[in-house]
This record gives sequence, structure tokens and C-alpha cells, in this order.
Amino acid sequence: MPLRIRIFLALLVLGAYSQVVQAILIREGLVVFYGNEISLGAFYGSWLFWLAAGAVAVIRLRERPWAQAPVGSLGLLLTLLPLLLIVQVLALRSVRLLLDVSASEFVPLGQLFLSLFLITAPSGLALGLTFPLGCGVLRAAQGEREWAAAALVARLYVADALGALAGGVLFTFVLLAWLGLVQTLGLVTLALGLTAWSLAPSFRWRGSAALLLAIAGLGVAVSPLAPRLERSLELLRFATIQPGLELLDSAETRYGHVAVARLGEQFSIVGDGQIRESFPLTRETLQQAAYFGSQSPGARRVLLFGGLASGLAAELLRYPMEQIDLVEEDARAVERVRPFLPPETRAALGDPRLRLVLQDGRRFLNRLSEAARYDLVLALHAAPSSATSNRYFTRDFYAQLRDHLTPDGVFCTQVSAASNYLGQEVGGYAGSVYHTLGSVLPQIAIAPGDPQVFCASPAEGRLSEDPAELERRYQAIPLAEHGLPAGAFHNLLPVQEIAYARERLAQGPAELNTDQRPVTYYLNMVLWGKFSASALVDWLGRLRGLGPWPYLLPPLLFVSLWLLRSGLEGFERPALLREAALFTLVALGLVSMAAQLTLLFSYQSHVGLVFERIALLNGLFMTGLALGAGLGTRIVRCGQPVAALVLVLVVVAAGMLALPWGLGYLGGTLGSETAGLQETGYLTLSAGP
Repeated sequence: MPLRIRIFLALLVLGAYSQVVQAILIREGLVVFYGNEISLGAFYGSWLFWLAAGAVAVIRLRERPWAQAPVGSLGLLLTLLPLLLIVQVLALRSVRLLLDVSASEFVPLGQLFLSLFLITAPSGLALGLTFPLGCGVLRAAQGEREWAAAALVARLYVADALGALAGGVLFTFVLLAWLGLVQTLGLVTLALGLTAWSLAPSFRWRGSAALLLAIAGLGVAVSPLAPRLERSLELLRFATIQPGLELLDSAETRYGHVAVARLGEQFSIVGDGQIRESFPLTRETLQQAAYFGSQSPGARRVLLFGGLASGLAAELLRYPMEQIDLVEEDARAVERVRPFLPPETRAALGDPRLRLVLQDGRRFLNRLSEAARYDLVLALHAAPSSATSNRYFTRDFYAQLRDHLTPDGVFCTQVSAASNYLGQEVGGYAGSVYHTLGSVLPQIAIAPGDPQVFCASPAEGRLSEDPAELERRYQAIPLAEHGLPAGAFHNLLPVQEIAYARERLAQGPAELNTDQRPVTYYLNMVLWGKFSASALVDWLGRLRGLGPWPYLLPPLLFVSLWLLRSGLEGFERPALLREAALFTLVALGLVSMAAQLTLLFSYQSHVGLVFERIALLNGLFMTGLALGAGLGTRIVRCGQPVAALVLVLVVVAAGMLALPWGLGYLGGTLGSETAGLQETGYLTLSAGP
């Protein structure tokens, strides 16, 4: 096979590997950093930095022997890449241990950024070296013509991008569906080893090493010991994120990582590293049902978003209910948890009044008939600590719910309030939820504590904060047994604490949380930083207070100084065009990365499947870049590159102005019509930037 073809195949394989390694590391980061998508921005920023550093290293050190022998260097990098990936996976799974951050603590934002910056270095730097080395191998065969050099880069870029698309599709629909991490690493090692071997026919020891690596990768991929090794790696990670708990079962689902663990007689569901629910909690569940039942006396139709394992649905079935709709978004997680549920919860699943709906909560709400009405709606098992969960705290969500409440219907939610403490950050975070909810359902009752419970209703006089009144309502409910002890409502609702909480919440910032502007999600990040003593939070707060100027002034100042220097030195068109083209490429790279991250966050907010689809979304993004590179090659040959570049800038600017509208349409109007079209729209848009 000609060397030219082998180089293109190597870039194709490297493109696929790039998507697989990004998907693996992003998914690992989401688990150890508790599912917060801030890790996405930290990852991509670090990843692109190291890619650029690798490319610059080849250019600056082009006289070094390894740069002068690009075929051998490329083969060596292909051999090292799978080993580097293994080290990175182990580092991420041990990062909380290395940072000495306990399971009850958030990783400080500064340490999160630093750890991802260091962990992405090995593969990012190595992949950054490969592209210019591939260009170096083929340059001599293309001649010295300017258009030929551009065509060479474009073709290699197309090969890399097509490999990225293939890797994204392969990871999403094959590796993720049928294989675990260990077998995926085995197949990756096999592919890279064979590619390295094809480039090293004249390097005996390197060719032998590459072939041995490929054989080892095949052995790992088909070995019956792979599940045991997978289990050992899972135990390693779980021991660092939830030490002290005994891991019983775990799985990676469409929405994230879920595990079932035990401490004594108590079971816990751990989602993306955090304890989401614990059971059985008989006393707490009894008190919750009594409180919600007393706030909505006479309720017959109830809607619950999550909370199957908590036992609340089973407890509410003791009340005179006609129907309880329980919506759980993750069907696979429910199946893994079901064997560990208490007998009364499993028995409740057989009650004809309980309807278990395995569907995304927002999608369920979108598809509800206009006539559907509920007396009581509970969304207690989400927290605005991620883009996905924040969807249950937005004004858009509350407005949809209002349309499906009866005239005296009640909706209840809860947020962390740091019991006995409502500082500026906690008050702003909880206050955002309070004001957003009040903008739709003005009557709000508060149950102080941690978590802090908000119940809201459109009807005046429906809700009460008077313990005696709630006790009276509770005793009036026809139950076989009123198990809540006397005085429980007085302990739950101290008058002074309610007054203090309401005063602080009312004084907080009246910023409304929406699907398009997730203020509460941002304030949760601020709260995360304060609880983890991160100095980065104060800097982010000051930056936010300055508005768009910190982002606009640096490029404006740079352009002004550049034009001033060019004017003083004389406007030499060739030099000016080169510098302008370089600045344009930097700006386009910044804009495209910002657009991709915006799209990923929007996709996570409205669809919630980034954990499953990250490789496919990245692959489609690279496909768009490949199409642009191919079109750019044709334009260069036409002899009008400057005019074409100006046209590209105009088109990109128009696209960025239209992007908020497009994302709003995908998340709102189209999302309410059909989920299939919504996801297709996002996937199509991924190739646009």
C-alpha cells in the first residue's frame, strides 16, 4: 500500500480515536465531578490547548531528529496512545483521592479545572503532534505550490474529520451499547496497534512492538476476564467517590452512571457520583406524605417526578387517591434498582392506582393532553446542579405545570438551603427558585430546613404555614392509621424560622430562571464554589457584574493596536492579509467552540442525553468542519480567497445571531411537538458550526 494512502488511513483512525477518547474522558469526568456540565467546558478548553501545543511543538522543533523522521514518530505516537488513555482513565477515577476531597464535599472549581488540564495533557498533546507530522510526510509529494499546500492540509483534515464521525457513530451505537470500558480500550488498542504496524515496515523493533500491542488489545477485547477487570475498575472509582458504602450494582445508562450501594440496612442510589435517594426512610417518608397531603386536602390525582425508591408513592397510596402518575426518566436505572426496593414499594408497583411512566419528565409534560389535570404535583428529586436537573426549576416548567393543575391544585419542590444559614450565595440560589416559582404560582408556603420545601398554588387560602391548621387537616384525612406523632407539624414549621426564611428569600435577587437563561444553575455553581472554598467564585462574580465588556474589550483593543501598528509601518497588503487571516482563524475557532459548547448545554437542558450522545455530537461537529475544509479547497483554487473569507465571516455572524432563536425553537416549540424531530434538529445543527 502506498505511503500516501497509509498516512490518510492513519489520520482516519486517529480521528476516530480522538472522538472515542474524548467521550470516555468526558463521561468519566461527569461521574467524578457529580454530573456538573462545568467539567465539559474545562475539558474542551484543556483539550484544545494541548492540541494546539502539540502542533506548535512540531513547527517550532521541526529541525529535531524526531520531526525530521515523521513516519517513525507518527508510528511511535500511535503505539503510545492507548497506554496514555489507560493512565488518564485511572487518573480520573482516582482524582478525588488524589485531591483529598471527601464524598460529602464538592471538588473546588480551581482544582477541577487544574485536574482536567493535567489529565487531558497526554492524549491531547500526542494527538496535537500527529496532524503536522502527517502533513510533513506528504508535503514533498505535493510540490511547493500554494494551492497544493492548502489542498494537502484540507484533505488530511477531511480524513481526520471523517474518522471523527466514524468514531462518534461507532462509540454511540456499538461500543456503548454492547461493550464496556475494558473491551472498548481493547478494541482501541487493536486499531491503533495495527495502524502503527502499517507505518513501520522498515522499523523492525517498532513494527514488532506495534504488532504485539495489537495482539494484546485483541486479547483484552475478547478475554472472558474483561468483566472482572471492569468490576475492579468500578470498585476503584466507587471507593473514591463514596467510601464506606458497599457497591451492590452499577450501570451506565443513557442519562449517566447509576449505582446501588448499601450501608448497614440502608440502601442508596448513587447517580453520577452523588447520593440521589436513600431508603428505607420510614419516618421521613411518613412526614413528607402527611405534609403534602395536608397542603392539598382532598387531592385525588397526583403526579410525581422521580422518587420511586424513596417510598413516597407507596405511602401516598395509603391516602384516598384515585391515580398517581410516577414519572421516572431512566428505564434502565429503574430495572437495576428494582431488586433492592423494600417489599412495600414493590407491592405498590402492582397497585392499579399507580401508573409508572418511564419517560423524560419534561417530555411527559409536553405530551400531556390539554384536559389532564392534577390536584398535587411533586418534583422533589431534582436539584439545579446540572443543566438536566435545572429544567425542573425554570419558569417554562412551572408555566407548563400551572396549565395542568386543578383550580386549587398544589405544586411542591425543594432546594438546598443550608439549614440554619442563609448567606448571600445560599439566599440568592434559593431566592432564584422562590422568585421564579412565585412569578407563576403566587401563593407559596415555606417549610424551612435543609432541604427547604416550597409548595405553591394558584388559589388563595389553599396553602397554610400554621402547624395547628395542618394538624387539623391531617387528622381529617380518612386513613387507616394516622402514624404521624402529635406535635410533628410544630417541629416542622417553627414560626420564627419561616419568617426569617421568607424575609431573606424576598430580599434576594429577583432573577428568574428560564430554559434559555439558567440563572439558578449558575447560582448553584457559585454556591458550589463557596462551599468548597474556591477563590474562583469571587472572580466569576465580579466578571459577571461587568457584563459583556470583559469579552469585547480585549479583541477590540487588539484590533485597534494592530491597525495602529500597520498604519505606522505602512499598509503592506501581503503582510496585512497574512495577519488578518491569522486573526480571523483565531476568532472563528473561538466562535465555533463557543457555539459547540452552547449547543451541548442546550441539548443537555432539553434532551438530557449528552452522556450517551457526546461522541456523536462531536463527530457531527467535525463533519461540518470537514465539509467546510473541502469547500475551502475549491475556493482557494478559484483565486478569490479574501472575498470568500469575508463571506464566511458574514455567514458565521448571521448564524451566531440566529443561534439563540434556533435553540429556543428546538427546546420549546419543536420539543413540545415531537421528541424525534427535536433530537434530529440538534444533531443537524451540530454539523453547522
